[in-house]
Amino acid sequence: MEDRIRELERQLGRKTLEAEILREALDKSRSKKLTLLARSPLKDDFRLRSWPKLWVSPVPT
Repeated sequence: MEDRIRELERQLGRKTLEAEILREALDKSRSKKLTLLARSPLKDDFRLRSWPKLWVSPVPT
């Protein structure tokens, strides 16, 4: 019985650690995704109107 409890506690610790690692990875991927979304224009985004100005060459042709 004690061996079984010890094994279950070991498995619980392993699963807890796994859940923490996955939670951290999910948090990092969410923040990275939000950063990328903030930097890229969306299809109907008002920021699209200002983007062509960025692409214009500063030197008149």
